[in-house]
Amino acid sequence: MVKEEKWVDIDDYLLLDEPGYITLNRWRRMVNHIGTNGLLSFSEQVDVLAKRYCPEILEVRDKLLTADLWLIEAAGA
Repeated sequence: MVKEEKWVDIDDYLLLDEPGYITLNRWRRMVNHIGTNGLLSFSEQVDVLAKRYCPEILEVRDKLLTADLWLIEAAGA
């Protein structure tokens, strides 16, 4: 949405020291842009938004998940 100039991400950086209810309000406004996907769980909403606006995050997440699984398996062995 930032690339399409529908969303200004500078506000997101200002949320770092704000109370949770303000951050939740910001999240809800963002979820309004994903239509019926807004009814999904939080993690599924993140996936929808990432696929749409920042697919490279998904690649990094998948690599981290693979690394974490490897560490868990190594610790259990």
